[in-house]
Amino acid sequence: MPADWSFRAATTADFEPLLDLRLRVMRTALERIGRFDPDRARQYFGDGFDLNWMRVIVVDGAIAGCVCFRREDEHWVIEYFYLEPRYHRSGLGASILRVLLAEADRSGRLVRLEVVKGSEAARFYERHGFTSYGEGPWDIYYERTPPPPFERVCALLDAAGARYRVIEHEPEGRSEHISVIRGNRPEQAAKAMVLDVRGGGGGRRHVLAILPGNRKLDFAAVAALFGARKCGFASPETAQAITGCVMGAVPPFALRDSLSVVVDQTLLSNRTLFFNAGRLDRSMELDTAEWLRVVEPKVATIAA
Repeated sequence: MPADWSFRAATTADFEPLLDLRLRVMRTALERIGRFDPDRARQYFGDGFDLNWMRVIVVDGAIAGCVCFRREDEHWVIEYFYLEPRYHRSGLGASILRVLLAEADRSGRLVRLEVVKGSEAARFYERHGFTSYGEGPWDIYYERTPPPPFERVCALLDAAGARYRVIEHEPEGRSEHISVIRGNRPEQAAKAMVLDVRGGGGGRRHVLAILPGNRKLDFAAVAALFGARKCGFASPETAQAITGCVMGAVPPFALRDSLSVVVDQTLLSNRTLFFNAGRLDRSMELDTAEWLRVVEPKVATIAA
């Protein structure tokens, strides 16, 4: 089992111990290609030691490693992911990577990284869905595209330690029909709709509204909540482009970081929620408290 671990923000005092860790971890791979140079390593690590993005990995109160996970315009980048050698092949690296990928999947953007040629790390990343898209003189470039919505929801819940039940059924997306198939009360169904809200100084933006399956939306209430002049359904093409889901399969999770989530407060009176999870033939049962903890939506009265 991997060790219990946590992240903390890096400080300037962490630079020297983390540089020492990098030298120890990377020495063999860099010597193999004739690139081990402590002075160059110091400069390279210093150039990328950004306190806005660098995280220290802590186990039992001690530094166990580090990772820089930063956002660029259309993707995320993993850099400087090092662990103390005693944690290699312990499952700790995989546990950390799953959390980072779940964060990236929440935004709907791909993840990129570089691996030194000949490094054993290449196989580690390939096992987690990364594929090569090019190479330079010393490195191979890898990227991982977001998995399908169902897998992204599972990964998000797994990374949060949430317990849920997957229900397989015949393809169906209409709330009144799928509730019968699953055996839940209609008011327990978390119906998710992608909306366009416009005007009011905020420009055009998109909102994911979550309602009980037996209620209809109050468009004016959503517009007022977001300070907009107009609110309406996004086109099916827009909704699918944002969520990656066909109509009726959209789960009550923001699969894009640009998508705000608002839930009608009456849905939260249910102890358990049921919803299609990115596929018409897959649903989930999840405790309402767990859903709130993971999604952190706005809560308001938006049902007509």
